[in-house]
Amino acid sequence: MKGKPLAPEDRRLKEAERRIGELTLEDEVLRAVARKRGLQIPPRKPLR
Repeated sequence: MKGKPLAPEDRRLKEAERRIGELTLEDEVLRAVARKRGLQIPPRKPLR
């Protein structure tokens, strides 16, 4: 969906949020695979 161009700061923020989402999904997938294989993974550290 195209709208008005974003300011550079807004564009960087949107890209960072997208990347965080990608990494979160990847982390969840890897943790699920590890659990399936019987590996013990320490709990996540709480976000600040």
